[in-house]
Amino acid sequence: MAPQKKSPTWVKDLLVAFAATTLSIILTFGTTGIINRVKQKQERKLTALMVMGSIEQYARQLDSLKQEK
Repeated sequence: MAPQKKSPTWVKDLLVAFAATTLSIILTFGTTGIINRVKQKQERKLTALMVMGSIEQYARQLDSLKQEK
């Protein structure tokens, strides 16, 4: 039997470390992006509700002024 050539262990360690680092970066930025999108969606809904409430309040004021005259 001829001895098999083994790749150096530092190459394996380097590849594993590179893969782990890449995966952690992807997970970090991916989850941050998802959280930001959810927050933006909630903020848009809140802004829309505030605008609708402001318009409704203005319309009620106009109605009360109209009925006073």
